[in-house]
Amino acid sequence: MEIFGFDQSLGPLFVFSAAVGIIIFLIVLLVAIYSFQQRRLRAAVKDAEDLEDLAATRNRYVAEIEQARTWHNDAREELLKLDAEREAQERVRLELQEIELKTGEAEQAADAARKEVTELQYAVTALSEDRDRLTKEIEGVKEDHDKISELSSEKQVAEESARKAKEEVEELQNRLNDLTEELDEAQQRKNSLETQAQALEARQTSLQNEIIRLETEVASGREQLITVEAEVAPIREQRREEMRLETRMKEIRSEIAELEQEKLELQTSRGSEAALAQYADLIEVEPRCLIGDVFPSGDLGQISEEEALKQVALHLESQGLIFSQRVLNAFHTCMKVSDISPITVLAGISGTGKSELPLRYAEAMGMHALSIAVQPSWSSPQDLFGFYNYLEKRYKATELARSLVRMDPYNFSSGDEAFRRVKEESRADRMLLVLIDEMNLARVEYYFSEFLSKLEARRAVLTPENHVSRAPAEIEIEGARQSSDETSSASSGIRLWVGRNVLFVGTMNEDESTQTLSDKVLDRSNVLRFGKPPSSSGIAPERSDQHKRDQFLTQDVWQGWVRPVQDHRWRKEVDEWIENLNDALELIGRPFGWRVREAIRQYIANYPGIDGQNVHKIAMADQVEQKVIPKLRGSDITQSQDALNAVERVLDQLQDGDLSDAFRECKQETMYGTFNWRGVTRS
Repeated sequence: MEIFGFDQSLGPLFVFSAAVGIIIFLIVLLVAIYSFQQRRLRAAVKDAEDLEDLAATRNRYVAEIEQARTWHNDAREELLKLDAEREAQERVRLELQEIELKTGEAEQAADAARKEVTELQYAVTALSEDRDRLTKEIEGVKEDHDKISELSSEKQVAEESARKAKEEVEELQNRLNDLTEELDEAQQRKNSLETQAQALEARQTSLQNEIIRLETEVASGREQLITVEAEVAPIREQRREEMRLETRMKEIRSEIAELEQEKLELQTSRGSEAALAQYADLIEVEPRCLIGDVFPSGDLGQISEEEALKQVALHLESQGLIFSQRVLNAFHTCMKVSDISPITVLAGISGTGKSELPLRYAEAMGMHALSIAVQPSWSSPQDLFGFYNYLEKRYKATELARSLVRMDPYNFSSGDEAFRRVKEESRADRMLLVLIDEMNLARVEYYFSEFLSKLEARRAVLTPENHVSRAPAEIEIEGARQSSDETSSASSGIRLWVGRNVLFVGTMNEDESTQTLSDKVLDRSNVLRFGKPPSSSGIAPERSDQHKRDQFLTQDVWQGWVRPVQDHRWRKEVDEWIENLNDALELIGRPFGWRVREAIRQYIANYPGIDGQNVHKIAMADQVEQKVIPKLRGSDITQSQDALNAVERVLDQLQDGDLSDAFRECKQETMYGTFNWRGVTRS
């Protein structure tokens, strides 16, 4: 059967073909849509890559513009120098022209002088002829003069005789005047002598009358003396008795002084016994880190800083610890500036060698080392130094307190017998490195803040040997109350001075179980943050102690390595970087004060090899990483862009590629919207 000209038996085949065609069309359409979406996705990825390339190109162009500006400034300065030299050459050319004019005038004057000389020569010849003529005339005149001379001689003889007679008359007149004056003087002397004789006669009469009167008074005085001596005799006897009493009083006072001295010695002896009993745990127990066999070979003697750092690098390598020289220099410099930055904090992930570095550093340097493990329950300075147990009436000391007592060069150097053992075990001439491990397991401000303030106060003590001067920076080890009143807070504790022979290092892991550091701790510390270790780092399976010191480093040698801040050639450039960084931090309300400024300068001045080319840039980059970037942690990235960009510009000037890359990576990360510094990996 056919319908509309088609065979009805072909209907199902036609429907099937149409369905297959539609399915094929849909498949083609889906493939086209998928291809279109893939092209759009690749285009989007390419656009993102192009955007990153454009950002990198922009940064490169910005750097090139900065270089062009620098070149432009240098060229402008060079042009100014050339202009100054051109002006100087123009002045020299004008001076040469003036000299040439003066030389021409001098030659003209010389020609005129030559003409005058010629004319004078002619005049001399004419004068010579006149001279010969006059000579002949003079010879004729001489003959007439001889005749006149004979008459003049006779006249001169007569004048000479008259002159002599006149002189004799004048001489006689002078003698007459002298005799007249002598006669007048003799008459005056005669009158004076007569007057004196009359006065002497009157004086003689007066003296005779005075002698008579005195003889009368002497006779009367003798009678009175006899009467007075009779009255004075009992008084003299009384005076002798008073002298005997005064002598006895002196003897009694001497006996009292001897008794008081015996009493004082007895009290001192009892006080010493009480001190020995009260502080037995502090005095009698020698800390393990300071015992004599730690450095059996004694004093290391003089050694250069460079040689000591080489020893540290060799010892770390022999222990299988891989740290870059940059990290070693930074840690060593932090130790040298502990005067203004009392503690160095090593932060980062676990397993990066934060605890190993300071302990092995101390071994290689020849320093005593004490490691303290912080507990989460720590809440006061007593957890560091110990406490006085009023039930047992004795002080419970920690290993740190025992060590600091023996590192104190002042408070235990007297003759007090109670501290004899402390003096015998003194290590005040050596160096001690204290490691506070996992320091942020508890709130650092609770147990360490007060002690940190004391360490900072040391800088104001100019004469630590004076107990009054060093008192504000000393730690008081509490003891038994002085008063019998149980409510009294007065105690008879001992004082402890922590000198510059003790260095403090803290380590901190950053996870959900730890506490962050406050601005007070950050300002007074250097924070070295350890990033992900490189693939070549880690602890080797075998270790060697061949580079471990068996001699101790003295404090005098260590202090000899510490350099003061002076007007170095890099000072102006460093001050500009500090100002730019402080301005950047002020944008987010976190500027730093004079302490951080001075700490940065001291760090740079004490960096190894600071006199080398551009070494100050490396040291400055360390301080940006240790003191500035930690202050940015937790800041909102969106609202802190201006501050972050300003810090980034300073990093570009310092030319530290690793630090700049790590900073940009943290800056671009917007997962949590805050700046989270993870440290930098040093190759």
